[in-house]
Amino acid sequence: MQQYNIKPNKIIEILNEPSVITGKENILGIDHLDSFFRDTYMSGLLETLPNYLLTQIKCTSKGIETNKETGQYLLQLILTDHQLFLSPHMVGVDRLLAESIKLHWKVDLINRSEFARLTDSDVVSILKTSPSHEAKEIMNTLLFKPNKVRINEVKTGIGYPISIRKVYSKVPMCEGKPLTEHSNEARDVLNCLYNLSFDKEVVITS
Repeated sequence: MQQYNIKPNKIIEILNEPSVITGKENILGIDHLDSFFRDTYMSGLLETLPNYLLTQIKCTSKGIETNKETGQYLLQLILTDHQLFLSPHMVGVDRLLAESIKLHWKVDLINRSEFARLTDSDVVSILKTSPSHEAKEIMNTLLFKPNKVRINEVKTGIGYPISIRKVYSKVPMCEGKPLTEHSNEARDVLNCLYNLSFDKEVVITS
């Protein structure tokens, strides 16, 4: 990035500002659309390839605009993405991984900025051999004994709390208005997204 005089902080500022990239006024932006395409494609859940879908959309000053049929399909992709990555088990695994890292940091004073530059495989390798017994045990459970990870519907206090309180609720435009003003199906998808919220806990059984 330094080679091309690209400043990371400037990119972060752009992504934090409402624009065609991020979407304005609850309209789907192209940045999130890209992530939904990649997530569902790599998970084998994308039935219509992006090279066709991209011919059906255009960028406006507010965000993505498309026809009703394509817009409904895009919302289904958003829902599919959320159901996959915001499922209680997926969130629980993320929480356990975060706990393993925190436990490792307590005994290994690695520079945090250096840690942030590590690849996923680097982090896994470090945690598998961590000087922290607790960090190593959590990592070994995630890798080799995932059947011991359990989600409790009711918090007991013996596990780690996990929750989802916010979902991505931006929608594409259709004929200059949010798709939800044209489609009952689009409104139903948004309701499904809101219903994905939860407040549970993840535990490792003995």
